[in-house]
Amino acid sequence: TLTGTLREQTSSAQLQRATASLGARHPLAPWLAAGGAHTGGGYFELEIDEVWLLDHYGGPTRISVAEYTQCARLPPMVQR
Repeated sequence: TLTGTLREQTSSAQLQRATASLGARHPLAPWLAAGGAHTGGGYFELEIDEVWLLDHYGGPTRISVAEYTQCARLPPMVQR
């Protein structure tokens, strides 16, 4: 579980990065990027405050945001 604050992206540089990142993640669905159609017309970035991992046994474990971002195994998104 990720918790944090959503910040709307409003500058042209932020919007270009958001569109490119969405296109990189979902290349077969370009309609998602049309004006932030997937969020009702805007692009947002999650500023992560907390990360909780839940496995089958032992309950949730809290890890730091730094640990989470260092261990991400997803393909890289468009860089800032």
